[in-house]
Amino acid sequence: IMQYILNKNNINATIDSESYTEPATLRDELVKGNLPKNAIVVLPEPMVTIVKSKMPSITVALDLTEEWNKVEENQLVQGCVVVRKEFAEKNKEAVDKFLNEYKASIEYLNNNVEDGAKLVAKHKIFENENVAKIAIPKCNITYVDGANMKEYMNDFLSALLTINPDSIGKKIPNEDFYYIK
Repeated sequence: IMQYILNKNNINATIDSESYTEPATLRDELVKGNLPKNAIVVLPEPMVTIVKSKMPSITVALDLTEEWNKVEENQLVQGCVVVRKEFAEKNKEAVDKFLNEYKASIEYLNNNVEDGAKLVAKHKIFENENVAKIAIPKCNITYVDGANMKEYMNDFLSALLTINPDSIGKKIPNEDFYYIK
């Protein structure tokens, strides 16, 4: 996505996305001081907040979501719920119930950050409750379904298609790729 945003802004840069395929590994290498002093690192939340908690001198230069919003109309999606089509067809009621509870969980987290941070620490999603309190509002955790979800996801997949066609099977998925309640 960073490469896509750079391209949209006519900035010619190469991003090494092969050396550190997991954000936690890149975070750890940065914190350990194993990266060049002038390294520019792209991390998602909550990794950014975790790094800032350990290295307060680190500068956060930009927010990927804000930069995406400057070049695209629709919301950036970076996470989704995936289920096999056959399972969804056979268990529509259970899938719909899960999605409703998932939506309620996201709403609860966003409306109860302090309690959410306690749960994050309790369930060892990451260990520091105080960092979770700072990170949760920055994570842009949202629930989108229906036509909006399909539109946002198509924008995201189209961006990936322009940067790395192999990452999405060299084509935008068909209509039956999406589950619409």
